[in-house]
Amino acid sequence: MKRFYSGLIILLSGIVFLVSCSGKKPEEKVSGMPAEEIVIAGPRSPASLPALWMQESGSLWNGSEIRVELYPSMEAMISLAQSDEVDFMLLPSNTAAVLYNKGFDMLMMNIFQWGGLNLSSTDPDCGSWKDLEGKTLYVPAKGSVPDLTTQLFLQHKGLAAGKNIEIVYSNHNEIAQLLSSGSISYAVDVQPFVTAHRSGLANYHVICDYSTLWPKIAGEGYRMPGFCMVSKNSVFNGKSEDLDRMNRLFEKGLNAILNDPDMAGELASKHMNADSGLIKEAIRDFGMRYVPIDESRKDIECYFRFLEEMKPAVIGGGLPGRKLYHVRGE
Repeated sequence: MKRFYSGLIILLSGIVFLVSCSGKKPEEKVSGMPAEEIVIAGPRSPASLPALWMQESGSLWNGSEIRVELYPSMEAMISLAQSDEVDFMLLPSNTAAVLYNKGFDMLMMNIFQWGGLNLSSTDPDCGSWKDLEGKTLYVPAKGSVPDLTTQLFLQHKGLAAGKNIEIVYSNHNEIAQLLSSGSISYAVDVQPFVTAHRSGLANYHVICDYSTLWPKIAGEGYRMPGFCMVSKNSVFNGKSEDLDRMNRLFEKGLNAILNDPDMAGELASKHMNADSGLIKEAIRDFGMRYVPIDESRKDIECYFRFLEEMKPAVIGGGLPGRKLYHVRGE
């Protein structure tokens, strides 16, 4: 377990959560486009693996080479968002709304990761939300999206912090260590910690994957968005077909890492100093699935409405306008 946690702490530090592919055929160069570097900024976490595949496979976008810049913290992400050197970004969907509401000129292109939070326990007698009554639950970051959605679900199950359940706030890394040491028994946990805990902790189990409970709160058919890809408008100058081309290339990268867990593990080891075996085992449980924004817009808008009602600041003060969303062909 120590081997897992040393790599995991580096992997997820500051985030609030290779095999050469030279034989792959890159995107064809578009006539008249400059052969300059395109930079995708992403977190130092598995969310960046599709982009890293694009970089390592030698894929081109409009004749330009792709380079990935990994950010280790949200502060670093903001700095990169302000930089003229970054063209595309991978970030939590609510953070995209915050940046948009602060005046950043960007388009949300897709949602590629869904859910990601899990109610977990090492108490063999705890099998439901109701079993948390009278217990102490460890939750990441007070006022954050994990906190707000946990509060929403607790309320849905008839529980309330300070009344019939105690909430203690921490962070993903500390929660993982406390579970591992046996100091706590109930926590909101994330991948790849969940996979590590399942193999290393006695009686550890997931009580609820948040993405499965979300439709009971938001309505049947609604999905819980996680990470998205955004474009800074200056990179494509209003040419929708360029964004559509990037979407297709990113989808190709995402499918590549899901279909080849060994490669996903090696990418994570090479670029994030993560445990390759753990990422290989966990990659299909990260909730990664590419959905273009015109097919996921109803999900993201529903999600933003709930967040606005609970704490407007987590989406930048209010619902973003329709100009945030890229619709294929427009």
